[in-house]
Amino acid sequence: MIKKILVVVMVLFLVLVLALTIYTNQPRGESRFIEAIKASSNTMKSWDQNGSQTAELLRTYNPKIYLASGSYFPMDFYNEILPNAKLMESGYVDKELSTSVDRDMLVTYKNDPNKYIDLQVPYDHLLTQDPNGSNGKAYGRIYESQLHLESQTLDLLFLKYTYTYPYSGLPENTSLVKKWSSRLIGDLMAWHELDIHGATHVVLRKDTMKPIAVVLAQHNHHRVYLEGRDFTMPPDQRIEIVIAKYSNEPYLVHPDRAMREERVIGNPMNLDYLFGRTDQAPFTGGMDYIPAIENALLVDTPVALLPLDDPLYTTNMSLGDRSKVWGLIRTFYLEGPPGADYYTMPALSDLSDLMTFWNIDGEEDLFFELFDQAAIEFFSLDADLTEVLAHQRIKLENDLREWGHIE
Repeated sequence: MIKKILVVVMVLFLVLVLALTIYTNQPRGESRFIEAIKASSNTMKSWDQNGSQTAELLRTYNPKIYLASGSYFPMDFYNEILPNAKLMESGYVDKELSTSVDRDMLVTYKNDPNKYIDLQVPYDHLLTQDPNGSNGKAYGRIYESQLHLESQTLDLLFLKYTYTYPYSGLPENTSLVKKWSSRLIGDLMAWHELDIHGATHVVLRKDTMKPIAVVLAQHNHHRVYLEGRDFTMPPDQRIEIVIAKYSNEPYLVHPDRAMREERVIGNPMNLDYLFGRTDQAPFTGGMDYIPAIENALLVDTPVALLPLDDPLYTTNMSLGDRSKVWGLIRTFYLEGPPGADYYTMPALSDLSDLMTFWNIDGEEDLFFELFDQAAIEFFSLDADLTEVLAHQRIKLENDLREWGHIE
């Protein structure tokens, strides 16, 4: 009997070793995703980071950031994150390469997907620190893009602000059942290290230099808000953004400034749930907790201008630990992110297309029919969005005209 048990255990062990060997050596899906984004074509132009108008515009429209009490706050990537990180190499057993990391190391290994950095500051220590002492930055860039409508072409400026949070936790108001089951896989408060793909884009018409929209990059998806329809630009030109507790997702501050919940999805293909067409939450769906502004903390995030090819934006490395399920199995969901540039499918790498696609009306059936027909999958490398974008361009043109942004 004992021999049979030992044989079964040995067979299971060998199967596990074989599975891990195959898994560890197969091409990583995110690596192919990054290469596809690099190879994607668009007509966007990046403004010179050293140009005086770049700095002036980014500072003029720099959003005001409100944080939930007891949550993570943005940090200075080069002066707070890197000095407290180790350089690691992936393998059957991950190897420590250096106990200190600097920008030169990131430049050296930026195209090596087997390297990653591991933050050494415990998440609970950061959650108890005073956010008023935050040195977080709004890492700013400006992209110029053409929006091709049926009646005209608009030259748009996308002022992009990226923030670096040390950890990303699961959405605070996710159901208890999902939280309990998630504990079997990872840490709810620190689902993965470093959170840099949430971003705020303030969109201006280049000819008038007037704001027409805000585009928020959230968890693998985006939301589009038009000035007049969804928000009113404040007199000081600084849009107010409130950050969801633990997940660090950016949301517009509502006029009532009250606490609220918002749906969130781990898989960006679950649009039916995100836009309220079904109440049946997918497994990766949850609810963000957005604090009332009277209970939130306004933090200072001055604009920082890094080179456009800086590793924070362009590295293939994971900028955070590669946690494994039960210490054995790598999974995209628990790994630190690659550079901030790699946050949307290649077909939407041009920000005008991205804004067009995500200007979604949850009550409009035709968009969702076209979306379903496109059969897009998570990490789609060659998604054909031709029909979806054609439909959405008509919708965006009508919306821009209705709210006085075009004639």
